[in-house]
Amino acid sequence: MFDVGFTELLLIAVVTLIFVGPKDLPKVARYIISFVREMKGVAAKVRAQVDEVVEQSGLNEVKTATRTIVDLDGKPQIAYDLSEFTSDPSKHN
Repeated sequence: MFDVGFTELLLIAVVTLIFVGPKDLPKVARYIISFVREMKGVAAKVRAQVDEVVEQSGLNEVKTATRTIVDLDGKPQIAYDLSEFTSDPSKHN
């Protein structure tokens, strides 16, 4: 998502240390971590709600129907979702 390298992270750490100070840095870090966790939870809830709306509206059938594609010869082909192929053998059944 963000293309942040080691030098950028080091620069952010130094600037944060200068502005926040070493005394308050643990408090700020805990706040940032709790904020990120809360945002991940919100994103998961939104994703679940969107999935529920998609399920209720019947858009799953559209998604399934669009997985069949046609090649240049006009023959139907299946477009596979690579997330279906996991390393966990129990999920293949």
